[in-house]
Amino acid sequence: MKRQHIRKGILIFSLLLLPVTMFYLSPMLIMQGAKQGKVTPALVFIFLLFAGTFFLGRVFCSWVCPAGALQEMLFAVNNKPAGRGKAIRIKYYIWALWVVALLITIWKAGGFSSVDLFFRTSFGVSLTDPSGYLVYYGAMMFIFGLSLWLGRRSFCQYVCILTPFMVISRLWSQKLKTPRFHLEAETEKCINCRICNNNCPMSLDVNAMVQEGNMEDHDCILCGACVDSCPKKVISMKMS
Repeated sequence: MKRQHIRKGILIFSLLLLPVTMFYLSPMLIMQGAKQGKVTPALVFIFLLFAGTFFLGRVFCSWVCPAGALQEMLFAVNNKPAGRGKAIRIKYYIWALWVVALLITIWKAGGFSSVDLFFRTSFGVSLTDPSGYLVYYGAMMFIFGLSLWLGRRSFCQYVCILTPFMVISRLWSQKLKTPRFHLEAETEKCINCRICNNNCPMSLDVNAMVQEGNMEDHDCILCGACVDSCPKKVISMKMS
């Protein structure tokens, strides 16, 4: 379980840095920059995230994402599995609307004319710009409330606009059969204890994945919780 302690420590550190980094991650600032024909740091981040996911899967979600940190801290309050029904499609609808709006904004601006890697990021959440506090605390309260209401990593499941980018990248990686970070399972060793299910922060039916011999799932964030909790060491993480 040492890996999980390290992972959660990094997540907490990332959450503490959020007042500084949030504007480097903001889809709203991508849109504002696009109106001025500027490539913003958040847009660069999405491209890097897409490229990284192609080889490493969604490790950003499990090791770095500050929203993930807040949600996992709330497991102590509400650790029920989030629903896996049709509602998880909501994030794709949100993403599609945002992408269409962004493309229209870029078109109206006549395309990108410059790169500004410090676009509105000079102060982070600062007293010089109180509106930053509204964005910061508004986002935190939304994630907080959703997690308390719907359970484990429900923001990731239903709302996160970054998820579709990573899912698309992962699908391309699978299609092209490139070396990638992934889970593997030795089905014959499984005793169906379902401890993996209880420890999955994304509420996946890991046991069913093991029985089917298919460890790929769009919502798997490769946190390794199932690997580290399995008493028979059925599941492993590999790069191949």
